[in-house]
Amino acid sequence: MFGLGIAGGEKCQTVTPADITLKSGAGFDPLGGGTLSGKYALPGLKGCGFLGGLVSLLTSGPGNTLSVKLTPKD
Repeated sequence: MFGLGIAGGEKCQTVTPADITLKSGAGFDPLGGGTLSGKYALPGLKGCGFLGGLVSLLTSGPGNTLSVKLTPKD
């Protein structure tokens, strides 16, 4: 914004790691792959610059989802 970084940078990170519990989908095979999914809360941010506190307030919280499709290595 106006040539200034709003939030981010090398030191921008969550206050604590996000804890994500993944559940396997129908037909998941550890050797053959499949889909894993989960919900998680995004912790607040720290070290994110000038507007980092505002960005943290707007982005942190529960209700985030994740879906990962695993495939076997060739």
